[in-house]
Amino acid sequence: GVRSVRFCALPISDIPESSNTLLIDANLIRRVLDNLLSNAIKFSPSQSKIILQVDYPVYPEPQAIIRIADSGPGINEELRKRIFDKYDVGNLMTGIYQTGLGLTFCKMAVEAHGGRIFVENNQPSGSVFTVEI
Repeated sequence: GVRSVRFCALPISDIPESSNTLLIDANLIRRVLDNLLSNAIKFSPSQSKIILQVDYPVYPEPQAIIRIADSGPGINEELRKRIFDKYDVGNLMTGIYQTGLGLTFCKMAVEAHGGRIFVENNQPSGSVFTVEI
């Protein structure tokens, strides 16, 4: 079915002033965020809330921590262990497994920046994907 999505503007004025700069490949990270947000929309019920949170800690070195939280069915522990593996994507809504490279790409792109990506359960339902770069 069609998902109802509302967009919001994220203020960039909250970025801390620092003489340090975080260097990233903007196109790669944009694709990572597009993929994670698309998955959050796909697996969340219509009219549910999806939260995008960005933090910019500067100690001990500049970085960005991006969290995308959804209200979907969540991801069981067994699947969380392998969700970033090639060709092993579970469709949690139907229980049918499908092939896919989206989350594998996300992991490779984030790790190419020296970062990490992981998923945790969101309470009371859903998942939180975290990207640290």
